[in-house]
Amino acid sequence: MPMMTTEILTRGYELDGTRTIPPAVLIRYMEWGRWEFLNSEQNTFRHAINSLVVAAQSLVVLAPVVERINLEISVWLSRVGNTSLDISQMIVDKESKMAIALGRATLVNVDSRRRPKVVAETVKDFIDTSPANFDGRLFPKIQNSLPIESVKSIERRVMPSEIDLLKHVNHSRYVDYVEDARKLLFPEQAEMRDPIFGLTLEYKTEALNGHLLTIDVSPLKSQAAFQSQIRHGQDIVANAIVQLTQ
Repeated sequence: MPMMTTEILTRGYELDGTRTIPPAVLIRYMEWGRWEFLNSEQNTFRHAINSLVVAAQSLVVLAPVVERINLEISVWLSRVGNTSLDISQMIVDKESKMAIALGRATLVNVDSRRRPKVVAETVKDFIDTSPANFDGRLFPKIQNSLPIESVKSIERRVMPSEIDLLKHVNHSRYVDYVEDARKLLFPEQAEMRDPIFGLTLEYKTEALNGHLLTIDVSPLKSQAAFQSQIRHGQDIVANAIVQLTQ
């Protein structure tokens, strides 16, 4: 299937304290682009897959975007593995054609019992070439563990308003979780006016209504970045890295 483009208009109520569209909203734009892509009549490989869940997601912010900007969200299939596939995306200012953000999501094909299911070999025929200005090397990489000596933690309870149609916390909400925790725990290093460069999240298990989560955050001295882990009791819900500068 060739690359598909969806349009969306930014709105004033989506702006954050920097008066720009925040990363979590860009992630939601990309989710909408994927939904349009995967449910399109042009998507002839959708019958070869069962059900897809997000296992990991990365975002790089190339330029700030404000309200009332028409954006184009390009979506394409970039990798097919044994039980997973990658959907890559680029958000572009429709008028100026300036690249705003890059994204990539790893989706796992699961059966009715939510166990990984092999992706049909024929799906590989639909892999498309990424645009020349799409550089997947920019996506931040999560380190194996947090630097224990500098970890700070904060608790957060899952609210009913944060539950999506699948009865769990939507993956884009975790961007809000780790960003809120970073800014509260390290205010001297996380000015509201400073936008981030990029982030990557890995999703391990579901967070459900009423769950009391612990969010551990640690600065990485080797780079301008913070790594986080979201836990429910002893269960790891998600790992994340937020990179402040390129």
